Amino acid sequence: MRISILTQIAPEKRLLERLDHAAENADKAFISVSFIQKTGFKHLFKSIRGILEKAGNVTLYTSGYLRITEPKALEDLLRLTRNYPSLNVFLNPDDRFHSKFLLFEKPKTTYTLFLGSSNISVGGLSELGELNAEISGKISDQVYKDVQIVI
Repeated sequence: MRISILTQIAPEKRLLERLDHAAENADKAFISVSFIQKTGFKHLFKSIRGILEKAGNVTLYTSGYLRITEPKALEDLLRLTRNYPSLNVFLNPDDRFHSKFLLFEKPKTTYTLFLGSSNISVGGLSELGELNAEISGKISDQVYKDVQIVI
C-alpha cells in the first residue's frame, strides 16, 4: 500500500491532477461528497468520462448539507445519466452528510482512494486550503475492505 499527502501547494500534489491519473485505467468509481457544484463537476467529469465511455460503473453520492449542492450541478448529472446508463447519482437532501472520498478501481486488482477535505468544487479540487490523502493498494488490502463496508 502507498500513501501520499496532497496539499494543493504544488501542482503535482493537487487532487485534480491526481484524479486524472487514478481514473485513467479504472473501470469503476465511487464518489461520496457533502456537496457538488457545477464548475467542480465539469473538472471531475473530465476525469470520469473515460470510465463512463467504457460503460464502467460510476456512482456519485451527495447531499443537501448546508444547501451548498447546486441544483444546476444536479441537473447536469441527471442529464448525463441518460447518456451514460452506468452513471448512478444519489442525493440525500436532508442528511447532515459530511464524508468526502473518491474511490477508483482498476479491473479486479488495485484501487486508488482519495480521502480528505475536498468536495466537488473548483476550490475543493485545485485551490489551497484542502488536505487529502491518496491511498493506493490491492483490493485485498484492509483499507479497501473497510471502504466497501462504508459504501
